[in-house]
Amino acid sequence: MIFFWRNIMAVKNCIALFLVSNVLLAPVHASNPRTEEPTAEQYRAALINKMKSITIPELRFEGAKIQDIVWYLSSASYEYHRDANPPFKHGVTFALILPEENEVVVTVGGGNQNNAIGGEGNRYASLHTVLNKFIQAARMKYILYKTIVIILPPDMELKPAFIPPPADETEAVQNSEAIEAKMKNIVLPITAFRNAQLHHIVEFFIDASKEYDDYNLPPKNRGIHFMLDLPEDENVPPVYLFNARYENLHTLFNTIMMMTQMQYTVRGNTVVITPAKKELAP
Repeated sequence: MIFFWRNIMAVKNCIALFLVSNVLLAPVHASNPRTEEPTAEQYRAALINKMKSITIPELRFEGAKIQDIVWYLSSASYEYHRDANPPFKHGVTFALILPEENEVVVTVGGGNQNNAIGGEGNRYASLHTVLNKFIQAARMKYILYKTIVIILPPDMELKPAFIPPPADETEAVQNSEAIEAKMKNIVLPITAFRNAQLHHIVEFFIDASKEYDDYNLPPKNRGIHFMLDLPEDENVPPVYLFNARYENLHTLFNTIMMMTQMQYTVRGNTVVITPAKKELAP
C-alpha cells in the first residue's frame, strides 16, 4: 500500500486515451524539428538536472510492488514538473525491468515520517533524491539512456540493440541511415505499457509510426515497416512498465529492444527484429 501527502495518481489535465493491447496512446500530434543530436554526456546531465528540478511529495509505502512505485514516480514527474518549458517537455520517462520472479515487494518502515522516502523532515523532495533512495531500498539499479530512466536488477547489463550493416555496403548503410532518421522524426505523445508482450508492442509501433509520420507524405510512404523474427520456442520477457510522453520513435524502440534483449537491423525499408543471441543471416 502506498501513502502520499497528496493524491497525485489522478492527473489534473487528463488526456483522452485509447487502449491498444496493454498500450496507451494519446491522439495528439507533435512536431519534432531537426536538431543536432546531443552527446551521451549531455543527455545524462540534462536528465539529472531535470530530475533535480522536479519536487514531488514525500513517498511513504509499506509492502508495495516496485511496478506501482515506479508508476507513481513517473506520474508524479509529469504532475509536479512546473517550469517555463512547454508541456511536452514536462516529466521524465521511466522504464522497468524486473527479475524473473516478477513479484518484487519493497517495505520501508511503517509509513512514519522518519522512514519515508523523501527529504529529511520535509514533506517534499526532488525526484532525483526520491529515486535514489527508492533504488537503494529496492536493491535495484538504474541507468540513464538518452531521456529515459531504466530501472533494472543490479546484475543485469543492457547492450546496444542496433546491428549496423558493413561499412562497405553503401546502399545498406544509406537505407539504415534513412530509417534511423525517419524514426527520430516521429514523435509519439504518450506511450505506456504495463505487462505488454513484444508482439503487441511491435504492432503498436507499426500503427503509431503511420499515425504520427509526416502528413505531407503519401499514405503508402508513412510509417516504419517492422518484422519480428522469433523462433516458436523463444521466451521473450514482457515489458513490465514503460511510461513515456513526447518521445521520438527511435529512442522508444531502442529502449524496448534493450529491455527485451532483442537486436535489430535494417534490410531495405524493413526493420528486422531478432533475439540478441541469434546470428543475423547475410
